Amino acid sequence: MLNQRGYFGPADHKLFGATHRSSDAPAGAALLCAPFGEERKCAARLLFETATALQQDGIDSLRFDYSGTGDSPGTHAAATISGWQADCRVAAETLQGAVADAKITGIGARLGANLLLGCASAEGSPSSHTCIRRFVLWEPLPTGADYLDEMIRRKQIKEAIGAGQVGEYSRETLWRDSNVVDFDGFPISATMADELASLDLMATLNNLPDCDVLILHVTGARKLPLNWQRLADLCADRQGFELRVIHDKPFWGRLDHYQADKLLNATRNFCLEA
Repeated sequence: MLNQRGYFGPADHKLFGATHRSSDAPAGAALLCAPFGEERKCAARLLFETATALQQDGIDSLRFDYSGTGDSPGTHAAATISGWQADCRVAAETLQGAVADAKITGIGARLGANLLLGCASAEGSPSSHTCIRRFVLWEPLPTGADYLDEMIRRKQIKEAIGAGQVGEYSRETLWRDSNVVDFDGFPISATMADELASLDLMATLNNLPDCDVLILHVTGARKLPLNWQRLADLCADRQGFELRVIHDKPFWGRLDHYQADKLLNATRNFCLEA
């Protein structure tokens, strides 16, 4: 087994990543796509442990930094959703070239799941699609608009605690006076905000070609919220789709380490079925 870190991709689209090679003839391969911002920090160890576990199963994997994040070139302020989806395509093509005919499973966490899935959507030209047709989605965002609104609320709360006053923020007004707004050290441009707000998981799933999709909803609640129930209904009606509830802690909101065995085991089993 061999682990390597370094840059990959064409000269005009370099990315930094880490490969976990199992053997010269892997049983399969997996592309791991991380969440956004602080959630990426929280999920980093789990993604590494997933890659290590898959390596032990004979499955190669690739983890990578989106443009403008980690060690990849670019600035976060210039990042866009469409640009990060292009990163996913470059990473998928690189991994496919390394594993020859082995089937690739895409593993996406939170926003990473939406980015990865969007690359396989029937929308856009065929050249914009990835070679991946199997997906494990860890707590994907039902809508980007709700996610953006949640980040705006957190920004308001933190500023209220620090300054004793709350700014009047909304998606309509926040980027009015500045093209880039900082969210806890992660600058988001107006273009990024618009693209993020347009993400709709239901619409993306409906536009997918024939794929195998496992959605893992991580929650401590006994009842599905309305948006998740709609996703469950869609999966029940679509061959190859499954939504499974994982009763566990939110891996994307905790910096302290814990064993997410249920999530990890479900992911490993799905990858081994390829």
